[in-house]
Amino acid sequence: MDEEQASLISRKQEVMAKSKALDRAIASEEPMLRNQLALFAHISKVTWRLDQESRIAGTVSDPDSGDLRSFNMDPTSMSEFDRVNKMWEQL
Repeated sequence: MDEEQASLISRKQEVMAKSKALDRAIASEEPMLRNQLALFAHISKVTWRLDQESRIAGTVSDPDSGDLRSFNMDPTSMSEFDRVNKMWEQL
């Protein structure tokens, strides 16, 4: 019984250490990812519609002409290659 309890305590400490390591990784990577997404949005002029989880949707702005072009794609209806080409057409 004592060996089992010691084993469980050891396992708990291992899990807690892994949990803390994951929390630190998330805390350090989240700001970097947010910055990268903001930079991508600024450079590409794409604003994603994240409320449509089953579709790829958003707008592309053209600052020179002031145009806003919307896109809305069903990812199951075309290949990844075709989706990428369609996005390049928008940009």
